[in-house]
Amino acid sequence: MKRLRYKSNILFSLIISLTFVGCQREKEHLSDMFDLKNDKLAGVYDPEYSSTIVQNAQFVFYETENQEIIRIIQKLLSAKDKKEIEWIHGIKLYNNEIYLLAEGDEGNTIFRFFPKNKKMEKIAEDIRKPCFSGDNLYYIEHGEVGINKVDLKTRKGKIVRGQAWKNKLQYEDNIVLYKGIVENQGKVYYICWGEDGKVRLYQYRDHKKDKIQHGFSDNSYEFVYNSSMIVGYNTHWDSSEERHIQIYHLDSEQEQKIKMPNNDWYALLVVDDLLFCGYPDDKDDFYHMLKIDN
Repeated sequence: MKRLRYKSNILFSLIISLTFVGCQREKEHLSDMFDLKNDKLAGVYDPEYSSTIVQNAQFVFYETENQEIIRIIQKLLSAKDKKEIEWIHGIKLYNNEIYLLAEGDEGNTIFRFFPKNKKMEKIAEDIRKPCFSGDNLYYIEHGEVGINKVDLKTRKGKIVRGQAWKNKLQYEDNIVLYKGIVENQGKVYYICWGEDGKVRLYQYRDHKKDKIQHGFSDNSYEFVYNSSMIVGYNTHWDSSEERHIQIYHLDSEQEQKIKMPNNDWYALLVVDDLLFCGYPDDKDDFYHMLKIDN
């Protein structure tokens, strides 16, 4: 999948304008800001990583085409300051600290960034699907065969589920795969593809056996999610069957199943009550939007 990058500062202005308009009108959900039948949202970031447009109560942070991090109109990090990293994929504001998801010497790496002295502190590397919870960072490595946990205070990490990746595993069948990690109401959940071929959602527990929270159908083997819902889907475009997506709501512990409006769409990410979908041959870098009812 090609990476989606910002097209211009005009695009950023449009998105920020939409955000401010939505706040002024006191919209309840993101879907209230769009005409879902006619609007398409320009693709502004790679869905594999966290958004490079983030917002808290006071400031908006974003990344420019020149690889600088901007807080409203104040420059935080210039290109020449980024000695340890090649490319910034995302920003995370967590517990009043700034974390950068970037490309380092060892691939995708998370750094803690200190804006006053422009210093960066490496937290973990070979990162996939990061999840912050409490004083810890959970993530999956590139092989998807284990879950790692890093203490954000000590920066000490260990594998807490599964195993470390070894090249020989690519030749083995029926290995356990981890497809995602998410936090909801202080609890950590992970999506696991078991040796029996079944995909289940587990609640991670430190000192007890992990609890099976939900079982996904055989039709779901790729996932996107946020802190309130998990969306399972497939990419069998060559199948004659109608394509559906399976949605599990973490708050209500309820499942719903809806048909994709277009059988060629595939899920990219979910934000609030909107599922953003791509199209295999879409050359315009646009996301199609599908509202998900809670």
